[in-house]
Amino acid sequence: MQVQCDYLLEQKKVYSLWKRILGVLLAFLLLLSGLAYKYAALPKRVVYVCYRELNQYRTNLNFSGFNILKGEHFKILYPSSLGEEAELVLEAAEKAFSPVNNILQYRSSREVPVIIYSSHEAMNRNFRWDSSQSAMGVYWAGVIHILSPGAWIDDRDKKEYRETFLRHGPVVHEYAHYVVDSMAGGNYPRWLTEGIAQYVERKITGYVFEGA
Repeated sequence: MQVQCDYLLEQKKVYSLWKRILGVLLAFLLLLSGLAYKYAALPKRVVYVCYRELNQYRTNLNFSGFNILKGEHFKILYPSSLGEEAELVLEAAEKAFSPVNNILQYRSSREVPVIIYSSHEAMNRNFRWDSSQSAMGVYWAGVIHILSPGAWIDDRDKKEYRETFLRHGPVVHEYAHYVVDSMAGGNYPRWLTEGIAQYVERKITGYVFEGA
């Protein structure tokens, strides 16, 4: 009889424990449901941030054969033949860092990866675009992609070459895309980030897109 009572008491304790666990789980699920209702974009943002981290890791693997040039805030990955171009891109990026951040009120100590391509063909191959594409810069999921200045600036005067890239190059524009994406976690329409990037670029360099 005593054994049976002990068994029943033990079963009651186990039942009580599971009841508490289920209660905690139910409360947790209700909390998540409330957060998802109040912050509808939260699940999407979490998934996108994870994807962006994965894309940065994949980029480092895919371009592991490239040389690396590091500045205070940027890491430039470039073919060995583009050493001078990499230095110019890094200069442009570091010059853009504070002005863009100040306009958009953004603060971060994360290193920003930048890939340099020797030609339009090389960039198009990476993104699997057709030959009609001729972008000078692209931002995608945490990584900035830049066409080498030498692929589109036809000027042998080094000073003019540098000034042309700093004023008309895509670095400010693409870094503005990076900042907007970092702040919003992918939760924005394309027209908005493009408009912000053009506004920031015009404020800093004075460059205005045709038809903007």
